[in-house]
Amino acid sequence: MQIGDALQLHFPLREYATFARLSFYVPEVFLAKDATDLKLRFPMITDVPGDAPYRGHAVVTVTVSYKPGTGGGLYLHQPRLQTVDMPGLPTSMADEIRVVVDTVMQNALPLVKIYQVRERDLNHTLSKSELKSAVFETDGLVLEFGFR
Repeated sequence: MQIGDALQLHFPLREYATFARLSFYVPEVFLAKDATDLKLRFPMITDVPGDAPYRGHAVVTVTVSYKPGTGGGLYLHQPRLQTVDMPGLPTSMADEIRVVVDTVMQNALPLVKIYQVRERDLNHTLSKSELKSAVFETDGLVLEFGFR
């Protein structure tokens, strides 16, 4: 499964805060050569009651985690909010919006399974292994596993 396809299963996503309604759409995925993190750029709309909607985006970086208890799945891991860019958003709301965006990303992204590892494709049982490193290349994802 492609990373973009996996994200389409989880987004769009809507979050309701006391002061605004936020909508997150399927992100663009950026894979820098030999990077250890993925960069995700989420288009988003912030709807504030009594005001026009604000359009912008949030940029989040994530790593990949192997979870043997899930049957050998690779999941997005450790989301880190980099920026929230919403032109015209009042400065008084910017910090609150950033907190909501960060919370949504912390809760939603670790649920995204980007790959199901099939044991028959490997020479050893992954349930006794751990993910040592992940490197993103233009042709795909290179993983290194090691025994615990």
